[in-house]
Amino acid sequence: MTGMSDSDMMANYSQSDMAEMQQQYQDIRGAFRDPNQILGEGAGPGPDPKKQLADLKALVQKPENAAALGNDQKTELLGKISDLQKLIGKRGTDPNDLEDQISQLSDEISTTIEEAKQNRSDQMDSFKNAVQTLLDNVHSSRLASDKKTDLTNQLNAVKDQLKDKNVSLDTIQSTLDDLQKAFNRDMNMDKLMNKFGELSSHIPAQGGSWQRTMDLAHKVNAAMESGDWSEVKTFLADMRDNHNNEANDMIQQFVGTLYYGPANQNEDNLDQLLALIPADVRGLMSQAALANTGEQNSGDNLDNDTHKMQVCYYGTPSATADRLTRGRIDSALDNLDDPNATSGYLEGPSPTTTTTGH
Repeated sequence: MTGMSDSDMMANYSQSDMAEMQQQYQDIRGAFRDPNQILGEGAGPGPDPKKQLADLKALVQKPENAAALGNDQKTELLGKISDLQKLIGKRGTDPNDLEDQISQLSDEISTTIEEAKQNRSDQMDSFKNAVQTLLDNVHSSRLASDKKTDLTNQLNAVKDQLKDKNVSLDTIQSTLDDLQKAFNRDMNMDKLMNKFGELSSHIPAQGGSWQRTMDLAHKVNAAMESGDWSEVKTFLADMRDNHNNEANDMIQQFVGTLYYGPANQNEDNLDQLLALIPADVRGLMSQAALANTGEQNSGDNLDNDTHKMQVCYYGTPSATADRLTRGRIDSALDNLDDPNATSGYLEGPSPTTTTTGH
């Protein structure tokens, strides 16, 4: 159409063509008049990025989704949303590029939430199984009824918490860990206390005062069960003051029987057993061991390991007294929350003796 005038050119367009061109012209003018189009605000017929990102933020913060995601994932996703929000209205932002980024983030959030919910569901099932296993272990244990009741009530409370779909799994994990440690500690303590119930069966019917040793073993076991050590204290004080010729033999054989018998000749095990005896009671035992200073039982027979094993003497009275008051005993029970803390103890009758007093 070269050489045609404007009026000739206009004549070649239909009215509909003219109307379409006019609309396109108005759209272009409107776009440049509206700074939102230039700055990426999303005005016009396309999706509003502000609303899109606000919706994504609400989705992440929805209680059930936030619970499934956990703090780290939630913080990461909210940070990505915030980064895109900062692009809205920023000079040079490409609306199409922004829309693509929002779309990609939307897909990422949806996938992440879906995976997190599945992981949470698996964790919830795992926790429920762990609670039931621990309940079964508590019920089948030989723990005292009050300890069983206390642990059972706490575990049932955890079961109730697991019914809340938004419960913190970190809190559940921490609570279960604490209850498992408490159960381990109670079981280990129960095992150690039972060793005193077996002690009399390990005492050989020989030695200077084995009948006295037997009496002490029974009294200590009764005190372990009742928590009342008054009779043991009275007995030890009487032996120290009125029967000092037998007191040192008795204490040597009591400690020696623990060592060669239940402790299985392991000093760490002996520490744990002695730690169950209150410090003031061990102090009285130490005094009783040294009551007869004129007869220290330090002859050749006590320097002979075979003889010491036969009569289950720990050693000389002074060595026994020192063993009862060693500082390391005080921390011997600190690791009882470890399920293996009481491994290595002798089970059954002592292999070092064949004749026992009953």
